[in-house]
Amino acid sequence: MKTASGYEIPYGAYPRLFLSYVTLQIIKTGAPVVSLGKTQNQFLKMLGLGSDGKTIQRFNLQALNLFRSTVEVEINPETRTRATERNGTFLEWIHISDRCNFWEDNEENKKKWLGELQVNNNFFDFIRSSEGLPFNFHRYASLTKSSMAMDLYIWLPYRLFILQQQRHYSLSLQFSLLQKQFDPNSSLSVRDFKIKFLSCLSMVMPHYTDFYDNVKLSEDGKHLVLTKPKKSVEAILKKDDE
Repeated sequence: MKTASGYEIPYGAYPRLFLSYVTLQIIKTGAPVVSLGKTQNQFLKMLGLGSDGKTIQRFNLQALNLFRSTVEVEINPETRTRATERNGTFLEWIHISDRCNFWEDNEENKKKWLGELQVNNNFFDFIRSSEGLPFNFHRYASLTKSSMAMDLYIWLPYRLFILQQQRHYSLSLQFSLLQKQFDPNSSLSVRDFKIKFLSCLSMVMPHYTDFYDNVKLSEDGKHLVLTKPKKSVEAILKKDDE
């Protein structure tokens, strides 16, 4: 991800939550226009957030940072003309939306909540053409106190799903490598990262009771070990999303 000069890269729970909401609405409706509710307070409630001044200020800042950013995605080169090839993978930078505002001035010179978001055509096409796993948005939104927990909520079933497609029964992941993926800019030692990671994982696992037996620590405590679930991961997630 990159952003325009002078602006911050979006970070924290709010951009994750907002992007997930937009993505799910595109999948559900099949339309490039996403409803944001009649008022901002209603929209924040739809996201499971409060409507106090501090929350509104932080959400607006991070959402606008998200709009100002472009995201590098892997695409099918047959569907794009501006794809860049890197190590055999075709990539493209896309905006989520070409509009960086939730409000407009009305005739009384007051701010009016726009109530909808027109997503960028390339972003819309990317979402519509991508295959993904379902997830429960409300459970995801309940984890906003920890960005890492939100990431783990999406990551864990995906890794188990990939494992089910492979021949080997288990996957062993070093905490040093997990740190590079989930907290690459942290100054934490691997030991302290492991403590943080397991704390976040403990927040996620109650939402995935079917996977309790498939997530363990290695005997030496240096690896997270994932084992192949007996039940279909996709079927479990579809049931959870009902």
